Amino acid sequence: MVWKSKVPLKVKVFVWSVALKRINTNDMSQRRRPNRRLLPQWCIVCRLDAESIDHLFLHCQGARFLWQRLFLLAGVCWVSPASSLDMLVIHYGCFGKSKRGVVLWRRAVLVVFWVLWLERNSRIFEDRVVEFGEIWDGEFFLASLWASVTKEFNVVPLFVIMSDWKAICG
Repeated sequence: MVWKSKVPLKVKVFVWSVALKRINTNDMSQRRRPNRRLLPQWCIVCRLDAESIDHLFLHCQGARFLWQRLFLLAGVCWVSPASSLDMLVIHYGCFGKSKRGVVLWRRAVLVVFWVLWLERNSRIFEDRVVEFGEIWDGEFFLASLWASVTKEFNVVPLFVIMSDWKAICG
């Protein structure tokens, strides 16, 4: 799913690193350098739990908000899978089994991972917080944009894709 997607290479590499659990969340940094204590150890996004890959991308309040919005848009009830890898490999068929539906779903999943990482880093390094409603709007646009450059959507204008994902994939 990752390498064949028409998304920027840095996103492919990043999502692949998430799947392999190779990104520097607090828990991974602590394992690599146990003599250094990271303070705070909690997730910078929700400030409720320790930051780990699965927490940041699935269980964190911000992640849950984005996933629930995506599944709500698809009209599907969602239960969080056990791991980030599961989220990447399970195809929920939320936008149908058409080629357009599969393409749009895969782009949307990659974008959720990407925007969560960008928001986490923005909060850590720039001390800048964006509300998750605004992040969702950006995620929706980016997934639509990345889908629009594929052969399945080559004749569909971006504004049409953004108007109704389910209808365009039906």
